[in-house]
Amino acid sequence: MTGKYIIYFVMACLMMSCDSDEDARLVFVGDSIAAGWDVTGSFPTRQVINLGNPGSGVEYLENLQGTLRGCDAVVISGTNDSRLFLNDAQGYAERYLNAIIGLEAKRVYLYCVFPRATPYNGADVNSKIKDFNALVKRLVDGIENVTYIDVYDDLLMGENLSPNYTYDGLHLTWLGYQVLRGALLNIID
Repeated sequence: MTGKYIIYFVMACLMMSCDSDEDARLVFVGDSIAAGWDVTGSFPTRQVINLGNPGSGVEYLENLQGTLRGCDAVVISGTNDSRLFLNDAQGYAERYLNAIIGLEAKRVYLYCVFPRATPYNGADVNSKIKDFNALVKRLVDGIENVTYIDVYDDLLMGENLSPNYTYDGLHLTWLGYQVLRGALLNIID
């Protein structure tokens, strides 16, 4: 079975299992940062599924349309689409939020796009990411089932992603994931 078909199989199982009124599963979707998170170890008392897909962006979220009905979704995405939001932040933000709404999740916990170390995409990339995050946060305010989780400043050291939270300037270490975990638990518990 190829990776594509495994994801479709998992999504089919999710659709059958998230429609109860009990505590919904936490389904993690997004890019390599989502995929790299040991969500089972981070949330041992919850039913969790990680559908993170390295290299993915908004198109992956669009392909998941309607598959998370009844689930609680945790979305970590946007990093791989920086070329899109750096050129057309408003257009990309609208597409991004439409994809998130289209998941049809009961609740969505949407993380901000995280800062990077300066060598990743140039010195001004973090100011552009911060501006994009402010735009998304403003747009999300009107969406009832979406909670925006802004950990951007918590991950910084100076103007860059803290070396304590990254091993390569982009992806998170265990300590970086602890920042994400703490922020999510503050909201869901």
